[in-house]
Order: sequence, then C-alpha cells, then structure tokens
Amino acid sequence: MSSEVLYQIRSALDHLVFDLIKLNPGKVILPKHWERQCEFPLLIDVPTKGNPPVPHDLPLPRSLFERQLPGITPQVFTFIESLQPYNAAPLVILGSLNTFRALAILSSIDKHRHLNLTVTRVRMDELISFTSGTEHGSWSILDHQAELEPIIGTAHPMGRPVQVIRRFNTVVTFDEPALPEIAKMPIELVLDFCAYTVQTFIVPAFDKFIQQP
Repeated sequence: MSSEVLYQIRSALDHLVFDLIKLNPGKVILPKHWERQCEFPLLIDVPTKGNPPVPHDLPLPRSLFERQLPGITPQVFTFIESLQPYNAAPLVILGSLNTFRALAILSSIDKHRHLNLTVTRVRMDELISFTSGTEHGSWSILDHQAELEPIIGTAHPMGRPVQVIRRFNTVVTFDEPALPEIAKMPIELVLDFCAYTVQTFIVPAFDKFIQQP
C-alpha cells in the first residue's frame, strides 16, 4: 500500500511536467519522442564532471536537465532546480525530513531494488502536568528494548511534574538504512508530508506556469 502511494505521488510530478512541456511555453521545436523521456527530475546527489569526477557547481546548468525538461522556460528551470534533494534543505518539514529526498529514495528503491522495507515499532505519547499549571506533550518512536527517558526534573522552568500520562501504541515505520531520519516516523506521517509538499508547493506553482501566456 505504501509503495502505491509513493508511486502515485511521484507520478503526479511527472504528469505536471508532461503537461507543461506539451504546452511548449518557449515555442521551441521539441525533440522526437520527448514524451518518452520527460519526467520531474529528483537528483539526490550533485552530478559530477571531469576525470577524476568532481561535482558541478550549484545551481546546476540548465543543459543537465534538457533531456527530461526540453523547452522549459528559465523561470520553470530555476524553480525545479531549487527543489532538488541535493540542495542543502529544500522543503524541509518536521526537522530533518527533506520530503523530496525521501520521495526520491523510496520510489527508486521500490522501482529498482525491492519493496520498501518496514518494521513494527512502538509510539509513546507523553503528557506531563506541572505545578505551574502548564502541560508539556510529546511523542517518540521506541525500538525493541528501548529505555524510557527520565521525567523532567524540578529544575524545569515550568515547575515540578505532578502527573505523567503515557500511552503506547504499535506503529509501522519504514526500515531503510538510506533514510535513517524516517525510521522514527510512522509510515502514514512520511506519506502525508510527501503528499502535502506536492499539493501545497508544487501544484500551485505549476498551475501558474501552465496558465501563463
């Protein structure tokens, strides 16, 4: 099920690029069979050049995207290049999660190597009430035989903890060494963030690109 969601999110990006290239805003002669090669690029690492190979300077030249994105305008290229996972932190959500990097790696694994691996873990939700009347809530993902952190002590600025409520639920997470940052997130959360990124940032931008005369 998770692989199907990843496939559909990744495909949505390719459909957006296809529609834009078909519109041909630059009014150029498109290469023969362009539709077989066009796709929304998601490059995890900076491409290299020379011998010995060294990374290209950033931002990457437009020529490196010509096969996947023939005829796009400079404005569209600048937007797509800025979103590439090789950049420092494009569209980082929830701390360290780069959603496009996660989407690129997970969809590539599913397409070229094996089904995405998953593992069952435990989610702990914690709510602490303090003498000051304030509350502090948090959640964390626990591995097998994980040791629970001690309760915040009396030196905490909110006061002394007087009540602690902990709830434990079983969750399923991805188990891919290439993406250690998602091992602590329920699968549905990772998928939600990937879909949210495309829906909130990419679709509106492409709507404007496609509607421009």
